[in-house]
Amino acid sequence: MSRALFIYIFFLNYTYCFAQQVQIDNTSKSGNVTYLLPERIMVHSDKQFYLSGEIMWFKIYVIQRDSYRLESLSSTAYTELIDQDGKPLLQAKIALNKGTGSGSFAIPSNAKSGSYHLRIYTNWMKNTPSSIFNENITVINTQQIFDTSSFQLAASDTGIEAGNNNYTSNQPGISENKIPVSYDLMVNTDQKIYKRRSPVELSISKKLADSALNVNLSVAIYQLNDINKPGGFVNNNQVSENNIKEMGHNTNPYSFIPEMEGYIVRIKVKNSQSGKIAEGVPVLLSLAGKLTDVQYGESDEKGIAYFDLQNVYGPQQLFIKTTTAFENVVDLELLKPFLAISENAVQRPIKIRNDLLVTVEEMHNNLVINQAFITDSIGKYYPTNPDSLSFYGIPSSTYLLDNYKRFTTMEEVLREYVTEVNVRIRKNKYYILILNKQKFRLRKYVNLIDNMMDENSPLVLLDGIPVTDLNKLMKYDPLKVRKIEAVAERYLIGKEIYDGILSFTTFKGEFDDLQLNNKEILVDDEGWQRQRKFPMPDYKNAVIKNNRIPDFRELLYWAPEVKTSKTNSDKISFYTGDLTGKFIAEIKGVTEDGRIVNQMITFEVEK
Repeated sequence: MSRALFIYIFFLNYTYCFAQQVQIDNTSKSGNVTYLLPERIMVHSDKQFYLSGEIMWFKIYVIQRDSYRLESLSSTAYTELIDQDGKPLLQAKIALNKGTGSGSFAIPSNAKSGSYHLRIYTNWMKNTPSSIFNENITVINTQQIFDTSSFQLAASDTGIEAGNNNYTSNQPGISENKIPVSYDLMVNTDQKIYKRRSPVELSISKKLADSALNVNLSVAIYQLNDINKPGGFVNNNQVSENNIKEMGHNTNPYSFIPEMEGYIVRIKVKNSQSGKIAEGVPVLLSLAGKLTDVQYGESDEKGIAYFDLQNVYGPQQLFIKTTTAFENVVDLELLKPFLAISENAVQRPIKIRNDLLVTVEEMHNNLVINQAFITDSIGKYYPTNPDSLSFYGIPSSTYLLDNYKRFTTMEEVLREYVTEVNVRIRKNKYYILILNKQKFRLRKYVNLIDNMMDENSPLVLLDGIPVTDLNKLMKYDPLKVRKIEAVAERYLIGKEIYDGILSFTTFKGEFDDLQLNNKEILVDDEGWQRQRKFPMPDYKNAVIKNNRIPDFRELLYWAPEVKTSKTNSDKISFYTGDLTGKFIAEIKGVTEDGRIVNQMITFEVEK
């Protein structure tokens, strides 16, 4: 079966938001399930040893299991750093674009010393536990007293026992004939020895015969010492099928669906009285904030409603509710997207040789000095450039309230300024009707304004939160509202039909003083991780170069996205700091035809 045909047949079986699950039994000769479109992950991290307070930088490559070509099926990678107690120290959703993505973890300054577990997977990879990426990461907290029971003498060459970071034929999921083919680039530095705070130019070029070959690369340049040593292009897979079963997940084929354009939010619906799952319950989910996104879902036979969020970055709040008919009957729960952690995933304490404690102390001093004197030591973030339009697109009308005389009640604002709205009161309850713009065009043929109004209620939003009790809205302080947008036409969200949309946006975008009832849920959530800028000084400026601020950076350069051009060699430029000694540049990546790049070059820095 061709790959394109499989995708077409596979996704015909899913309804909106992939609510329907499909199970396909396709077994190999050995009886193990063989999955089509298999994914596996390789990771290039800037190093494998960190001090508490440092930043871990990493690049994720999602590749096909057999061909090692980049696989663009998934759009999100779930990344975790798990401590020795089996608890996630850090978690992030990393956006993937055509099989690659990059991120960073700021290791807390109070993180305990130990061997941590870096685990990365896509939602689709949960179907094949052996493909989940696993690596041991060593963290030392030099500001706390060392636990001598954890720091014992070890006989390893590096002084620290860690997982195998190189390709080997006995890795799980890699057979003798599955070892990836390597590809060599031409890598050079413009000099071999540099002075402190001097420019370095690293050139990367392909062979002339491969001028049209696309190569996706990442580059890390750091100081070599007895602890910081080069590792392989990591591709560890240590989680077994049984571990996933222990985590409480169903391992039937295709129990987990691929996230092709964003990431999936799951809401579990249960009967409030019996605690049993509730099927067929409508659920409304919205992003709370200035830029609104409202989606409709319905719980399936497993009691789960699915929502697809796209281009959502950083911390956010999700508003979740059901319709009035169900709100006193069911309970809603946001399910975590990360896998649970089995006891087998907990790592043993690290062991370090006593003679390396001097090196650890030097690294500690470098870190403390940088954090004290370099204000931008943790880096800033690139702008995410979210869509400037809300989910309903361009509204029929927009009212910037500062352009009008300010009224003290919301009712006055709506009656005086928003021409598409008709405010009514029935039995001490407020109702709003919105003009239908199709009917409005025929207004010269219609004598009564009532005939131009739709009869059903519109969707009313305050900073993205649906408001059904309009008495609350009328009591809201209009001086906090920056603008009102009106959509004067019928709007369909899932199975819900609204006669128009009326959206209120406050200055802060934080729906101040809006009281929610006990069945309306507001939960914190993290979207895709924002991209952190790698901090680097620019010593081209003589004033900056000659200042007395110390620069004890061990990691001189990190670039997660480096692509070679077709003809000329690509050049990477950076500056050395005040540290002397030997430095190494690691260039790793994947070619479009599935060959692995894993090259290194060294240079020295002297006084």
